[in-house]
Amino acid sequence: MRKRLVSLLFAGIMACSVIGSGVTTFAAENDSHINLALFTYIEGMDPATDWCGWNLTRCGVGETLVTVNENMEIVGQLADEWEQVDDTTYRFHIRQGVKFSNGTELTPEIVKDSIQRSIDNNSRGGDLKIANIEVDGENVVFTTDGAYSAFVSQLTEPMTVIVDTTADTSNYDTMPICTGPYAVSEYVSEEKIELVANENYWDGAPEIKSITVKNIGSDTKVDAMLSGDIDLAQGPDATALNRVENNDDINIVKVERMISN
Repeated sequence: MRKRLVSLLFAGIMACSVIGSGVTTFAAENDSHINLALFTYIEGMDPATDWCGWNLTRCGVGETLVTVNENMEIVGQLADEWEQVDDTTYRFHIRQGVKFSNGTELTPEIVKDSIQRSIDNNSRGGDLKIANIEVDGENVVFTTDGAYSAFVSQLTEPMTVIVDTTADTSNYDTMPICTGPYAVSEYVSEEKIELVANENYWDGAPEIKSITVKNIGSDTKVDAMLSGDIDLAQGPDATALNRVENNDDINIVKVERMISN
């Protein structure tokens, strides 16, 4: 029996990218497939709709210009450099050589259109406080609506996940095309998300070749773990952990809450 992992993600602010990258890190050993229960299962996969972008980052499907590492530091993802030009202007250099899971090359124009799409369609798009987006060579330049010191950190928000806007976006609620290490191969509403490794991934194709993300409530995740239905669970019911704490086949990782003053 392979050792399974229960992950308690008492995540703080901007933890979405840490959760997303954890999909591959937690799946140790040499298995080619794992079953996963997310911290919270959200219906839909389009970052331009409500909170659906969180599914993309937690599943390792979608990426943003910048993200947050395990030390809660902002680091580049689809942007490899950025600078604040003045109080309201930010310039991001788009990482070269990145391809979407369908093989389309990432360009600054696609970045601009993707973020503008979320601004126009997501009910929370105004929270980004973006007044204008322009392309300048390999860079995307943002102008904010007034001074906004939190702008760079705001771009870790999953509604800014970059999607391929040159493709048909009408089915992105179930089959989005993104740049992450995994791509959606099947979406079954309220039941599961099937993922396959993105062989075009700019940071190297993942070793785990497929993942099934199951919609399992926090109160039954431990049962699913003990029965072997899932290999990794994020955020199981803490009151049930005493049932697995002494199980040699299950590892428990606790992430302490981080509070920002």
